[in-house]
Amino acid sequence: MNELERLSRFLSYILRHEPEKFGLSPNGDGYVSIESLLDQIRKKDRWRWVAKQHIIEVVERSEKKRFEIVGNKIRAVYGHTFETVIHYQPVTPPEHLFHGTARRNVEKIEQEGLLPMKRQYVHLSVTPEDACKVGLRRDKNPAVLKVSALKAHNEGIKFYTAGDLFLAKRIPRKYLAIA
Repeated sequence: MNELERLSRFLSYILRHEPEKFGLSPNGDGYVSIESLLDQIRKKDRWRWVAKQHIIEVVERSEKKRFEIVGNKIRAVYGHTFETVIHYQPVTPPEHLFHGTARRNVEKIEQEGLLPMKRQYVHLSVTPEDACKVGLRRDKNPAVLKVSALKAHNEGIKFYTAGDLFLAKRIPRKYLAIA
């Protein structure tokens, strides 16, 4: 893993999970000033080298579009565990989306549906391959669930996009099947 990948992970940790631990107070949409973020990052010996252009490079290189810069502010686009309300525009999803998870979670999901757990939204992938990659973070042989997204949408479930993911507050079990 190179230094920019490590920086990306560190930024995810700060902007998704622990901004207050780093003296940052995100606004209602999760944005913090890039300069404030830099000041806090540079307090750590390991990150003294980071400059604004490194943060911009991380944002521009992110395949999953994890971050967004507007003016002189930055935020994580999705995956927040701290209290914030990011406003996404509802969208019509494709017919099917996919969710990768550890096999140990399948029985509970079959009973309760997909819930956001510690996050604010359920994260859904466009392809089963992408969902499998997500599931591999927690299980060497993950389960991939197929979500009847368009049917759920037509029956009142709201979907949003963030980066290359689709988000929903929850997916009831009737819209789920093992892929």
